[in-house]
Amino acid sequence: NSVAPPASDNERGLLGLAFHPQYAANGRFFLFYTRRSNDPRSQGGEGAIVIAEGQRMGNGDTASTTLKILSVTDHNQDFHNGGFFAFGPDGHLYAGIGDNGADGYSSWRDEMMHPGICQDPKSRIGKILRINVDQPSQKVAGNWDAAGADPLVWALGVRNRGSFDRATGDLYWADVGEASWEEVNYAPRGKNGLNFGWAFTEGNHCFPWFHPQACDPATVIAGQTLPVAEYFHEGQGVESDPASYMGMGKACRGSGECARAVIGGYVYRGTKIPGLSGRYFYGDHSRNFVRSLVVANGKATCEKDLTSDLTQGAPIQGLASFGEDAAGELYILDLLGNVYRIDAE
Repeated sequence: NSVAPPASDNERGLLGLAFHPQYAANGRFFLFYTRRSNDPRSQGGEGAIVIAEGQRMGNGDTASTTLKILSVTDHNQDFHNGGFFAFGPDGHLYAGIGDNGADGYSSWRDEMMHPGICQDPKSRIGKILRINVDQPSQKVAGNWDAAGADPLVWALGVRNRGSFDRATGDLYWADVGEASWEEVNYAPRGKNGLNFGWAFTEGNHCFPWFHPQACDPATVIAGQTLPVAEYFHEGQGVESDPASYMGMGKACRGSGECARAVIGGYVYRGTKIPGLSGRYFYGDHSRNFVRSLVVANGKATCEKDLTSDLTQGAPIQGLASFGEDAAGELYILDLLGNVYRIDAE
């Protein structure tokens, strides 16, 4: 009775669950969900993004029905809700808030030089939040430093989700593009003041709905954290989008199998396949490929396509997510409901 349920044409629901680093002792856990209009536990509109704390009862698997609300972010669109939700190496809770449909069409076509909601530190839309769960209303040192900035905002210009390397604490962030490019970002542990570029840029490029004067690399791209890897929208069904500036944008039309939505994974830190140690896994939702890379000195190296190695007997159909277990072994999930574990031959 709290969660706005997902329907066939939206992306709402219970989108995140994170256990406190000392959960075994304190029983604290945290939820990320889209709000039902009459949610009795929070205040806000239909679809607002709620971050709340729950409490285990005793030593069992039963939770208290009471929630402590830490944050509510208005989000009137039923898509692009984000969903990244994890404790970082500093013990704080990180949450990726989607862009509320601010995809270029709505934010930029008539406002070429306006910074847009995803670049506005006063708004939580299109941001990564960082929350001290013991003092959730207070600003964590290192959160965005600008006059009037929302105290929970840690990084700007994002759409989707990431993960922390359990060995180093570094952040990897795979951000779905809109028109032409998909990207993978990287931030070393302890780095603050990050701007991943959306909706100014898509990958290493000006977003193609811009008039050229609205994206000057010397003043815009130079101030952003650029991705370590990107790939172009390609494959059967890719066409130029007539709505984009000079046809620069690419759209996946018809039934074509185009590359168009990066799915972020994890850095492999398991023990079953030592040769994969330190590799970050990611893939594409539509093309169903799986790739990996190693970040060295802030740059992607040793990039490799692993699709044929992983799918000899069971092709992935609608790559939806990756998973990581307590031992650091990795899993792949698809839209047919399959859960695959990456194993040695």
